[in-house]
Amino acid sequence: MKRDIVLLTLFIAFATAITGQNAHWEYQFSSSGNPVAPTSAVIVNSFGKIYLFQTDPVGIYVSIIDHSTMQPVAIDYELPSQGYDFLLEGGYGDFNGNIVVYGSVDLGGVPVPISGTYDVSSHAFTSYFLDNAHPNDHFINGCCGYDINGNGVNMLVLENAGQLVCVDWDHNSIDSLKITTLNGKISDVVWDTSHQRFAAAGYQESGLQQIFLLEVRYDVNSGFIVQNTLAWNLAGPSYSQGEYRTCLEVISDSEIIVGHCARTQQTDGVWLSVVNSYTTVTNSVFFDMPSQKLLLLDMKFDDTRNQLALLFEMLHSCGRVNIIAQVDPYSLSGMSAAEVRNNISPTPPCAYNPDPLYDNEIYLKKLELNYMPWSCARILASGVNKTGYFGQDDAFVTETYKIAYSQCDYVFSPMETGASYTYSTASCLNSYHNYVYPPVFSPIPNPGSLNGYWSCPDLMPCSKGVVESPKRLINEGNNVAKLESGIDGTLVFQNFSSVILYGVYNALGQLVLSGHTYNGNLRLDLPDAGFYIVKAEDNSGNFVIKKIIVTR
Repeated sequence: MKRDIVLLTLFIAFATAITGQNAHWEYQFSSSGNPVAPTSAVIVNSFGKIYLFQTDPVGIYVSIIDHSTMQPVAIDYELPSQGYDFLLEGGYGDFNGNIVVYGSVDLGGVPVPISGTYDVSSHAFTSYFLDNAHPNDHFINGCCGYDINGNGVNMLVLENAGQLVCVDWDHNSIDSLKITTLNGKISDVVWDTSHQRFAAAGYQESGLQQIFLLEVRYDVNSGFIVQNTLAWNLAGPSYSQGEYRTCLEVISDSEIIVGHCARTQQTDGVWLSVVNSYTTVTNSVFFDMPSQKLLLLDMKFDDTRNQLALLFEMLHSCGRVNIIAQVDPYSLSGMSAAEVRNNISPTPPCAYNPDPLYDNEIYLKKLELNYMPWSCARILASGVNKTGYFGQDDAFVTETYKIAYSQCDYVFSPMETGASYTYSTASCLNSYHNYVYPPVFSPIPNPGSLNGYWSCPDLMPCSKGVVESPKRLINEGNNVAKLESGIDGTLVFQNFSSVILYGVYNALGQLVLSGHTYNGNLRLDLPDAGFYIVKAEDNSGNFVIKKIIVTR
């Protein structure tokens, strides 16, 4: 039966659903009776859908997670051929909505770097091994981007070798970029959309406490093109090399924030620097943390809240914990941090003065953004809980809106110290060529079952907010993005840029339909007549919210 859509601009609150502050979920996939998830990761694809990947010695398990309830809505069971044990480090969504995962695989007792692509439409999984020139290594970071000719490419980082590698799966090979002076190692890479190039960061392995930032482009014919190299270090003898890992995030059209762990005589902390146009360090701040050893695992910029999230592993006198922190990335001020806890942490807690830190055996590795609903973006961190509810190792996900509001975890404020620095530019790069093994294609058995457990209740509200007149529209005059009604029950998207992500919510604030489209008409197949909210956003920041009434 034909249904017509009537559009109304909305200026009132439409749903005030409650969500948790550092709410935790544990999952265990069990089709073989083996409730073990030695590695897991939550990955959000380019269309905003959330996928939970788990691995065990038998296979890889993929579950679609509802962005609102954080419960599984669909499950696929992926089995890598030849019985390889995939140790998952993380992943990212590519430009086609598919997912790239990376880590290592055990080949005869020797870990070898591996990457794989999960096709979200066909559920096919294809894995690629690096050759044995890189034993005892693994991929730790990665992203997708374009080369100078507009071809899609994938960049991955080898931790021990400290190399940036561009995977060319179509030609069964990779190129490697390595710092050849100062004992430098690359440890993170991101795609800089504004400048259509990659940004890579790393650290000097010995000697001065120095980190560097690279502006990199790629040509499938000639390899890496390094356009800027900036290196800088904290001045003075009070800082020394901390635990090795450098992370970076693009926070504006011209600014990149770089993070690295540094060490003082009293404690470890994180050293954050803002770099402008790849050429100038404009601000650096050191945050003391209550830890004898601190490892920075990941950073993620939430552009809807203008906050930078950080994930740490903290080692202290009686164990280890995971820390999630949030800070203003522009002023580098006001950092709050929380130790992620579960309900069965050892008691009494480890009393490490001045902060009571648990040794709770939660092993988080990566951060992600939950993009829907857009008006209440949240930080997701994932890994495993070694003392889990369902088995020895359970997949573990924590969802954060505002660290400072958390009533589920122990919150503290790191000590903020302004840092002076010196920097220089240098060209210290070399590239060379390697090969990958042919791909391994994985069959898909029948789906299994997934259990979920919510271990931290909703204690603090995270309102979806009052929907006001859109403030994020960047076009001017007659080119302002619009969402209008069309004939025959269609919606018309006008003056957006690139791919448009949309979500449709019912009167209860529940997501009933989502997907992507382009400028033009779209027919929505809504289940019932009634009131709905349509949200649309593109990669350029154009953002429109409309209320629709569906009539039969």
